[in-house]
Amino acid sequence: MPDCEFVVTAKLAVIDLSVAYPGRSVISGLSYNFTEGVNIVVGPNGSGKTSLLHVLAGILQPERGRVEFNGDRVADRLCEYKLRVGFVPDKLAFYEFVTGAQFLGFVAKAKHVSVRGLKDGMAFVDCLGGSPHLSTPLGAMSVGTLKKFFIAAALLASPKILLLDEPFNGLDQTAREACIEVFERLATEGTICVVADHHRQLAGVELALSVEIS
Repeated sequence: MPDCEFVVTAKLAVIDLSVAYPGRSVISGLSYNFTEGVNIVVGPNGSGKTSLLHVLAGILQPERGRVEFNGDRVADRLCEYKLRVGFVPDKLAFYEFVTGAQFLGFVAKAKHVSVRGLKDGMAFVDCLGGSPHLSTPLGAMSVGTLKKFFIAAALLASPKILLLDEPFNGLDQTAREACIEVFERLATEGTICVVADHHRQLAGVELALSVEIS
């Protein structure tokens, strides 16, 4: 009898998702399946793209609905789920006195990343042109340099889910091209990449899905 190989495809789903802030609803009854590959979230400013990514990252509780990963409710296994997620927010914030190297080390420890994995993260920072700032406090970095460290940190644990909110803001052309190459590779390796890309800088990338929020 021939050997049987089972290929499991990861799936991230939002079901009847609603998000509201005082006096304003930003997402109402959204249901969607995000699959392996690059999934682009588009929509005008204020349409809920950032809120959706925050819900998917497990840091914002929706007013209604739920998020499921491979059929399991994320809320029921939140700590385990977050270890599988890499997240780059649009607004970057951390302790300003922490250096770039210390920041990567902190994230690596929190994500249980090996020494080899941390070295790979440092190498990616170098690829992006950020290595001269490893000893620079985060508060003294430019937006572009800070973005490089946050992207490298999000990739440290080889995440199964990669959430990127306007990841190219502030990046130079070389860094953008390096990031796109990595995102494409991860997508072919089975990572679910969900990207809010207002300027459509991933226009040339083969997409798994494109969801529009209005």
